[in-house]
Amino acid sequence: MSKKGHVTVHHIEMYLCEKLPKRKLEVLKDKFKRELKREQEDLKEYKEKFDDYVYEEEYSIYLERNEKNMEILEALKKIFPEDEELGRLEI
Repeated sequence: MSKKGHVTVHHIEMYLCEKLPKRKLEVLKDKFKRELKREQEDLKEYKEKFDDYVYEEEYSIYLERNEKNMEILEALKKIFPEDEELGRLEI
């Protein structure tokens, strides 16, 4: 499961300080949504294909990532309230 190049807390802070255009943040947001979905699909695949030990290791990594992702997701929902797909995403 990969987590490269999507929106971070730093990007949101830069946007709030008006140092990052909303369009750039929107591109990062779209990539963030795709990666969240891919991580969830990967986790399901691990559960189906691998033994419990491998799944538990991947699940612990997934949970660590999601602590940060939840903060980012909530901030993006406030910045982009018109994005219905984003509003339906859950971690």
